[in-house]
Amino acid sequence: MNHPLISRDDYGRYGAFNDPLYICNPVTREYILLPICGEKCRRNVFGFGYNDKTNEYKVVRISYESDEHTEPGQVQVYTIGAGTGWRNKGEIAYSLQTNNSHSPGVHADGEIYWLHQKILPWKAEVPGKLMKSNFDRIVAFNLADEVFRLLPMLPDYPLLPGDPNFALPCYYRIQVLGGCLCYMRLEGSADVWSFNKKNDSSGGSFNEKEEDSSNWSLAGTLQSERDCGKDFLALTKNGEILYWDDEKTYLSYNLRTESIKELLNDVTTGLDVFETIRHEYSFVSLEALGEENVRMFGRIN
Repeated sequence: MNHPLISRDDYGRYGAFNDPLYICNPVTREYILLPICGEKCRRNVFGFGYNDKTNEYKVVRISYESDEHTEPGQVQVYTIGAGTGWRNKGEIAYSLQTNNSHSPGVHADGEIYWLHQKILPWKAEVPGKLMKSNFDRIVAFNLADEVFRLLPMLPDYPLLPGDPNFALPCYYRIQVLGGCLCYMRLEGSADVWSFNKKNDSSGGSFNEKEEDSSNWSLAGTLQSERDCGKDFLALTKNGEILYWDDEKTYLSYNLRTESIKELLNDVTTGLDVFETIRHEYSFVSLEALGEENVRMFGRIN
């Protein structure tokens, strides 16, 4: 259950993750259907993670009433097996995007991470309500104290729009590689930054004035002829990044030698890779955790 399956509707590829929502363990073949949000939820942003201090699995849902996320999101938390249903945790004045519309929030070190996306001025219904100056910042939700915080900016964070030297990158993405939160910035090449969580970094809040960018370190730069279409999968023990390029070609990039090796080319099938999910075997039972109405899906041959 390290990487649960989360269902999405037809708009899932573009960031509109809506009910129904499932939690599934492919090993035990158990799954549950979580209570739906309601009619007012036009768009939902989800995250799933594990708190090793309390041995709890939690699902976080941020619901927005509009497709543009121009109003505060309503935060709810569901603890697997607790029997408390969705617990209300107030509002968040951030428009959280889901990894550039490819997947839910990512989990590492007891926190769930999302990117805060920019809200265009003419779409903002309540000027100043959203912290628009912080777009493309990383927002973290701590699963232990259930509090949001902002991560420090990267040491060479790109210039903001309005600056004469500003150049719009292709896209940003966050992902867990090698057990660490990584931030990918694509502008001709792919810069992969790794976040090293310090003992004193679990606290903090949105009101922090002092930031320590030393948490970030540049893991490597992936050179490629194409800017977009990269779906990063894993960082191996040998220092190679595994990724899909243009949703058809499976490649490995060696950070030490800066060499690229093609592992699979799926052009001939005519199929595109929508999303690759790295799964680790786990025999944790949803029923043993205390969930009721646990269902089983059939075997896939």
